[in-house]
Parts: sequence; C-alpha cells; structure tokens
Amino acid sequence: MNKSAIKFWIVFLVASIVGFLLARLDTAENWDDTGIMVVAILLSTFLFGVILSKYAWLWALLIGGAIFCLNVFQSGNYGSSVAILFAFTGSYAGSLFRKFILTSSKK
Repeated sequence: MNKSAIKFWIVFLVASIVGFLLARLDTAENWDDTGIMVVAILLSTFLFGVILSKYAWLWALLIGGAIFCLNVFQSGNYGSSVAILFAFTGSYAGSLFRKFILTSSKK
C-alpha cells in the first residue's frame, strides 16, 4: 500500500469517528445547542477538506450523513438533514482554501 492510500484510510477512519461522535453529541438527551453543532460540523469538515480536498464530498457525507442518520433512527428528526448542507459547505470551503490560499502561498 502506498503513502497516499494509507493517508486516505487514516483520514477516512478519523472522519468516521468524528462523524459518529458529533452524531452522538447531537442526539444526546440534554444537548440542544444548534449553533455549537453547526460550528463543529463546519470546522471539522473544513479541516478534512484541507487535508484531502479530492474527497471533500466523502468527508461531508461521513460527518453530515452520520448526524442525519442517527437523528432519523433515534427520533425521526428529518430536520437534521440540514447538517449535510453545512457539512458540504465546510468541506468544499476547506478544499477551496487549500487550492487557492495554501497553494498560492507556496509559489
């Protein structure tokens, strides 16, 4: 296995864990702070988008999708589908940041 494949699988595993942890936090019984959850989704997906921008769509689905699925299975809350939109926004913002800011500073 080459270095890029190992990096992908490590980032995939970490993103899956982050998605699961955010989903568990969002569905916690005493948790009701949407603003903090939105910031957590945006920041985490932004970071994954910067790390591996080629797979920005995957990071958004792993994190936003985990939150949506757990909310639907536990409480039938389909309103949490907005988490996927925030996840895509953060992930592609990170991808664009890497493309335009980080690569332009290296030139």
